Amino acid sequence: MFCPYCGERMDADAVFCPRCGERIPSGASEKIGSDGRLMRMGPRVDMGRRSYDADEPVLVPLAGHGRRATRQGTVLAIVLTVCAVVSVACVILLVGQSLGFGSLFPKNPPANVSSVPPKAESDASDAPEAEKPSANGVSAQVFTSRPSILGSLSLLEIAGAEASSSFGTPGDDFYHGPEFAVDGDERTSWQEGVDGAGKGESITLHLPRERKVQALALKLGNWVSEDTFYANHRPKQLYLKIGGNSFLLTFADGMTEKYVLLSEPVRTDTLTLVLEKRYQGDLTKDTCISEIQVYG
Repeated sequence: MFCPYCGERMDADAVFCPRCGERIPSGASEKIGSDGRLMRMGPRVDMGRRSYDADEPVLVPLAGHGRRATRQGTVLAIVLTVCAVVSVACVILLVGQSLGFGSLFPKNPPANVSSVPPKAESDASDAPEAEKPSANGVSAQVFTSRPSILGSLSLLEIAGAEASSSFGTPGDDFYHGPEFAVDGDERTSWQEGVDGAGKGESITLHLPRERKVQALALKLGNWVSEDTFYANHRPKQLYLKIGGNSFLLTFADGMTEKYVLLSEPVRTDTLTLVLEKRYQGDLTKDTCISEIQVYG
């Protein structure tokens, strides 16, 4: 038996519909029509709704019948919508590739093309090679402010200095020998004495005995005054050769003290600085170093 109001299946002796709660009129009978809907036949009972003609059949949907059809229609609409969205996305992707906007899955770069962006325009030899460790595992780094470790190190004595070339000759008023780079006076300086840029010219310092060296303090250029500093050439790159190690050191320009710190002490009794590149002076033709201090 089916409820004549909502179409819920129920027991033949039920008084109220277990679904809609309506009281079931006695003497009512139901049957299923050819269109799948429940047809109630028999006397009409006024339950507060409209009046029915005695001969008018009342059609009530079968429980769940219309709802099932609705769910199936909703699922079909969702599936069709998803398919439409995927199709549009594929069309956009194909059009973008054809216009050269790249692929969703980029290919690997060719073997001869680097994926690292190129460096800005600069002198290629200015790369920070000084930070690379030497064959012995020691590295060197340049600082423009005084490292705190210098407070725990000792200033080492310099027994002597020699240079591959110097401006002038000993005894004349224009002599600038290597000893002026270690005399503790920043107003005197060693100046290389060859024509050209001075590349490859060097100054070597000798310690009284073998010591552990870990840092240098450098006053590069001519420190008599700011005018003389910029009038003379000053080192831009120096090779430091110490205890079997060699480091290429790059310095910023400016009348400020520079510091070189080794990652660990190196035992030696000599060290050499070799000119590699220079900052151009306004007037003179020689590269100068005013002061070199060694710490260990």
